[in-house]
Amino acid sequence: SLLVRQLPPDARAEELEEAFSKYGKVIDVYIPRDYYTKRPKGIAFVQFPNPEEAADAERALDGTTLCGVENISVQVALQKRKDPS
Repeated sequence: SLLVRQLPPDARAEELEEAFSKYGKVIDVYIPRDYYTKRPKGIAFVQFPNPEEAADAERALDGTTLCGVENISVQVALQKRKDPS
């Protein structure tokens, strides 16, 4: 999975999927929300089945403009996303 940081609060999973799917098949896009406020945290996890495609997306999109924000951060997620249950 890739961790995307510095996203605006109104970023949509569909926007991210469209941008990242140019580099391979996207399995899932998850935008975590704050437990108490229910507002997006400004990050997202984008999951690819293929590590090479994820690496291509990381190289291509890190530091670019996405969802109206310049210089977003895209990196390999060090942890798996938390189980929503």
